[in-house]
Amino acid sequence: MWSRKFACCRKCGTTDRAHGGQGYCGRCYRTVFYKPTGKINQNRRLSVDDYLFHGEWTERSAYLYGVLFADGHVSSGANHKICIGLSIADLDWIGSLRSLFKADAQIGFVESSKGTGRMAARLTFSSKQMHARLLELGIKKEPPPNMSLEMSRHFIRGLFDGDGSAFIQGQTGLLRFNLVGELFLCEWVISRFREFTGLTHKIGPYKKPNTDKVVSIQMAGNAALGFGKMIYGSQSVDCLNRKKSLWCDRSCLGRG
Repeated sequence: MWSRKFACCRKCGTTDRAHGGQGYCGRCYRTVFYKPTGKINQNRRLSVDDYLFHGEWTERSAYLYGVLFADGHVSSGANHKICIGLSIADLDWIGSLRSLFKADAQIGFVESSKGTGRMAARLTFSSKQMHARLLELGIKKEPPPNMSLEMSRHFIRGLFDGDGSAFIQGQTGLLRFNLVGELFLCEWVISRFREFTGLTHKIGPYKKPNTDKVVSIQMAGNAALGFGKMIYGSQSVDCLNRKKSLWCDRSCLGRG
């Protein structure tokens, strides 16, 4: 089978290009789900909330900082570019992120792995003020500074939406949450988890080559329910619903 449910692309019928999502090859997925809004004036300054990360942390800024920590790229050059790259399967989510950043930049598409035909969605904008602030905060180098436990919950939700995975384990039927990151960050996440739930949890190795500094947090059952309550309880900012829905379903049943 070309994909788990489809023998070929629903639009063009090809099997030569890789599956992009929802039964379409990467090229057709782009034409079906992405409609350009017209020619862009390259001289126009695209807007964004330049001072989003200035001042006190809010649910919105903490969540988006977590997303950037996981899937963002802050350029080192003078163009002040900030980019978020995500799977094309999460196209709706990247649209929500664009709204949260108050950005009017268009969503672009690139081949995620050269020669595979698989497409990734990318949100890119430029902001001198936000770029400088993110570097000042030490993004990707140290845990977020001066962040309360309440705001930490929202940061970890953004981090988990980007670098985490949620699934139901086949043999046991248990809810499982996995989060991958550098040791300093995972230690910080576990300390906040312990502070919020009173539970302790171990950090395990991430078994891939050339990833000595990268570790993983793996939770199942009640620990996963507690982690889900920490990041999803009392939240008002939109997040990646396909992960949240698994926790909501199991939380309603009262079992992990």
